Order: sequence, then C-alpha cells, then structure tokens
Amino acid sequence: MSFTLADGITLKNKVGAETHEALEAAEHPILAVRLLELQSGLGPEPTFDTTYLQAIHQHLFQDVFEWAGHLRHQPFTFEDGTEAVMPAMHKIGGKDFAIGNEIDRGLQSLMSDLESRDFLRGLDRETFAGQAARPSRGSIPSTPSAKAMAACSVNSSPPLPKGQGTRSNSA
Repeated sequence: MSFTLADGITLKNKVGAETHEALEAAEHPILAVRLLELQSGLGPEPTFDTTYLQAIHQHLFQDVFEWAGHLRHQPFTFEDGTEAVMPAMHKIGGKDFAIGNEIDRGLQSLMSDLESRDFLRGLDRETFAGQAARPSRGSIPSTPSAKAMAACSVNSSPPLPKGQGTRSNSA
C-alpha cells in the first residue's frame, strides 16, 4: 500500500515516468502551466481552509498524480483498484515530509496562523507574497506545491485571489 512504484522512490504517476528523474522532468513543464492558471485566477475558489489547500494541490498536480489533492496519510484507491496510504514520505536529498498525524497538526497550525493574520487580507502585494510564503516554511515541511505557490507569489507577483491582499477591498 504505497504511492510509489516498485523502486520505492518514484511516485505513481499519470505521465508514465518510471524513475524519479524522469518524473521531475515531466512534471515541471506541466506544473508551470498550472501555475500560470493560478496566476490568472483560474484555480479553485478561495475558502480559506484546508480543503482549499487540497484544492490547490489538486489543481497543480491533476495531470501528474491520480491522488492529487488527497492527504497521503488517509487511504486512497487508485483507478486500477489498488489502495495506498503513506504516512511517512521522504525527500531525496532533503528534509522529510510531515509524518502521519503531523500532517493534520501542521495543517491546523497553518490555518490557525493564517486566521490570526486575517487570512492576509488587506496587505499590499509585496507584503502578501512574503507573508503567504512564510507558513509553508514554518508550519508544514516544504512540499512541491508549497514551493511552487511560494515561487509563484514571490517571483511572479500573480493576481491575488479574491479575499486576499488589497484586491479583496475592492471586490
């Protein structure tokens, strides 16, 4: 019951990649397109909860992973009928992802932090970008989607979703 192929390293994927390196090479251009969609406001409707974070993950990785948007420590059934649950996941050459219940605690901590900061409403674009990237580094170990969202916010200055930053005041 794993999200990886037989090598124990490469995540099961929709792009047919059989090695970690091939998967990274295939997912990056796909992810870039999905990031542009988010920058254009074509992503999920903000709800300011963990469901929204899962919807962002689903949007970013929908073409790469069948399980995009699902929490890996909860059972998932693939289209072929196999099931997976993976409370522990390790990065190649990096810090491990949150394990088991740490995922739920990290999400709760992240949401509490954002709520305490009024979900970043009313901030100018530069402050919003810096603040939006901060929780992904502190509350939950960095994930590909967190890194992508931070890079999107900081490097590209995308349009802000409704309800975030100064645009929420005029919508």
